[in-house]
Amino acid sequence: AFFLSFTGHQLFTFQGHGSPVSRSLLRYSITAATGFGLNQMLLYVLHVIFHLPPLLSLVISTGVSAVGGFILSKVWAFRGQGARAAS
Repeated sequence: AFFLSFTGHQLFTFQGHGSPVSRSLLRYSITAATGFGLNQMLLYVLHVIFHLPPLLSLVISTGVSAVGGFILSKVWAFRGQGARAAS
């Protein structure tokens, strides 16, 4: 699933970003691991500490980590070379 997701982002979602594949793959790997960690942490906090129902905890944690992963992918993992000067 990881490589399918990376390939989809590389070829379609962020097409034309101008970043080398090796750099994007490394950064996307870090982004995916961060998203997974965030999802697990939020799921634990929402369900175990705040005692929210399991399904609600899952929906919230998955939504937050998905949005966070997309934003991190857009501004960092797939940021092209030309975008460096603008930031």
